[in-house]
Amino acid sequence: MHNMREDRSVMTVVPSSPPQRVLLATDLGPRCDRALDRAVALADQWGAELIAVHALEENDVPAIAEAEQDLPSWRRGPRPLELAQAALNRALEGVSRPVTTVVEEGEASEVILAAAQRKACDVIVIAVARDEPLGRFFIGSTVDRVLRNARVPVLVVRQRPRHAYGSIVVGVDLSPASRVALGVAGTFFPGVGYRVLHAYEPPLGGMLTDPTDYRDAYGKVVTNDVLAFLKEAGATGPQLLDVLVERGAPAQLIQQYVSAFSADLVVLGTQGKGPLLELLVGSTAKSVLDGLSCDALVVPAAEG
Repeated sequence: MHNMREDRSVMTVVPSSPPQRVLLATDLGPRCDRALDRAVALADQWGAELIAVHALEENDVPAIAEAEQDLPSWRRGPRPLELAQAALNRALEGVSRPVTTVVEEGEASEVILAAAQRKACDVIVIAVARDEPLGRFFIGSTVDRVLRNARVPVLVVRQRPRHAYGSIVVGVDLSPASRVALGVAGTFFPGVGYRVLHAYEPPLGGMLTDPTDYRDAYGKVVTNDVLAFLKEAGATGPQLLDVLVERGAPAQLIQQYVSAFSADLVVLGTQGKGPLLELLVGSTAKSVLDGLSCDALVVPAAEG
């Protein structure tokens, strides 16, 4: 996670206020109930508009029998979009605030991202998939595509929202995206303290005659870089509770840190589209997100 020099080709656009429009992406499955409850809670917390989006994919649309096509319209059954809209309306029964609904045919991630852009949403809330034979949750293909292409933060919900987020861990790699992630943590959740974690691996450590001294010296350099980065990012106020700079693999360290501090939420920055995204929404991020026991807010940096 350590970059000695950040990539200046990516702009850092930090939101100046909490979200005004929250998009809930749902496939109407049982695992989406947690995402729905969290989206409603956040919309209430922020005083934001809530928009629920459901994509009717090709394999979800039943073929209409030729005999039915020949019937007059009043004798035909409801169209697939009408059925999906009715199912979404039922899923939203009991929600105490108005919800704008969007039901469209198309590939799920494309429908979600297009709706987020069209509705000028500030955050996307989505549920993880579930591997039923193993009984564990993992990042599915739709979530992965949304993460790779979203222009706004994406909240991946795992836990049942029993309370508001009260313990946050921000993973930083000294990139512009990490600066945005720090800003989002402070702006989306004002008054909630967060802890910063930076993981690193000293290069060429195994080729030296005294690797221990080298690792210690390298660790001090990295720590100074992290503290300077946080100061430059303005992340030195009372919300910053702790800074941990640790040698090791990000996926393992983040999960240990989450467990140690009973974190409700991990905030991670991504570099946007392209090869740089593989740092977090590639093999590393997949292992980080799949291994987490809490929710994760993945924050892209604007490209410039």
